[in-house]
Amino acid sequence: MYPYNVKSLHLELTNKCQASCPMCARNYNGGREREYLQLTEITLDKFKQWFPRAFLSKLNNIYACGNYGDPIIAQDCLEIFEYIRSVNPTTRLAIHTNGSARSADWWRHLATAMGENSFVVFGIDGFKGQHELYRRGTDFDRIIENARAFMSAGGKARVDSLVFKHNENTVDDFEKFLLEQGFENINFKTTKRFYGSENFKVEKKNGDFDYYLEAATTDRWKQEFKINLDNLRSSSALKKIKESVSIQPECETLKQIYVDCFGNFLPCCWIGFDYVDQHSLDDVSSFAFIRNSMAEESKRLLDRIGIPNLNALDAEQILAKEDLWKELHEAWNSPDKPMACIKTCSTTLYDTLYTHTVKQQ
Repeated sequence: MYPYNVKSLHLELTNKCQASCPMCARNYNGGREREYLQLTEITLDKFKQWFPRAFLSKLNNIYACGNYGDPIIAQDCLEIFEYIRSVNPTTRLAIHTNGSARSADWWRHLATAMGENSFVVFGIDGFKGQHELYRRGTDFDRIIENARAFMSAGGKARVDSLVFKHNENTVDDFEKFLLEQGFENINFKTTKRFYGSENFKVEKKNGDFDYYLEAATTDRWKQEFKINLDNLRSSSALKKIKESVSIQPECETLKQIYVDCFGNFLPCCWIGFDYVDQHSLDDVSSFAFIRNSMAEESKRLLDRIGIPNLNALDAEQILAKEDLWKELHEAWNSPDKPMACIKTCSTTLYDTLYTHTVKQQ
C-alpha cells in the first residue's frame, strides 16, 4: 500500500484567493463567494508541527496548489518554502499560482528561497483582455512583472494556459510572447469543466448574468465528452461502467498524498475537494445530477474509511497506521468504483486531456 513509501506532498497552503475564476468552486460562477468557506491557511509553526523534519527529508517532490486558494496568498508561503529547502536541499519544489499578488521584491526573494530544482507555474490565459475573462480579479500586467522579477533572480517559470473560444485563435502569438518573456515551458490545455456544454454562464457579485465563457471550437483545441451524460443517471448503465472501467490511481503511482489547509490528510486533491465541498448544484441538468451524486458518494466513502487530521497526529504518525485507506485501495478494484476516481484517473469520461506544450529552444 503506497502511503508507507510517500515521495510526493501536495499542499493547499490556504483557501484564500483574490481571484474569482468562474469555474472555481469557491464562488458562484465567478460572482459572490460560497458561504460555507471557512478561510484559513497553514502557518510556518503549523507546518513544522504537521510535517517532521524526518518526513520532509524523505520527499522527492513538494508542491503547493489548491482546490480553493492560491498558495502565494498564505502569509507564510515564502517562509515555508525557505524552511523546506533548509531541511531538504534536493527535493523538487513547485508552486502553482495566478501570480497576481505580492511585490516584485517578494518574488525575487522566493526565487532565492526555493533554490535549485524548483519552479513556479503561472496561470495566464491569453493576452491582456483575454486573460481576465477567466482569471477575474487578477492583473495581467502585474503577473508579467512578478514573473519577470522571479526569473531575474534565477527562478524557473512555466505557464499553464487555458484555451477557450475567445483565445484559441491567438495561441501561437501568445506562445511567442511568453517565450520572449523568459518562460521556459508553456502548456496550453482545454478545461474539462464544460462537461459537454458549449458555454458556461458567468455572474456578477450580485448574481446577475454577466457573460458566457465558451468552449474552444477548432479541431486543434475542442474536447469531446466520450459518453452521453444522461447515461450516468441510469443506475444500470452506471453499474456497467463501474464494473468495466480500469482505474490507474495517480496517488498510488506517484506515491503522493494531499494535505488541505485544515490539516485533512487525503489521497489526492480531487477526492479531497468532494470531502470539503458543501454546495449542491440546483439545476436539473444531467451534469448537476452527476456532480452532486459524485460528491455525496465521495463523502460517504471518506467518512467510512476515516480521514486523519494533522492537528491530532503528525505525518509520520499517520503513515505508520497499518490500515490507512485500506478500503479505498480495495474500492479501486471493486465493481462499485468511486466516480471521483473514475473521472480523474481513467479515460472513461474524457480521453487523456489534450495539451500542446512548447519549450524554449
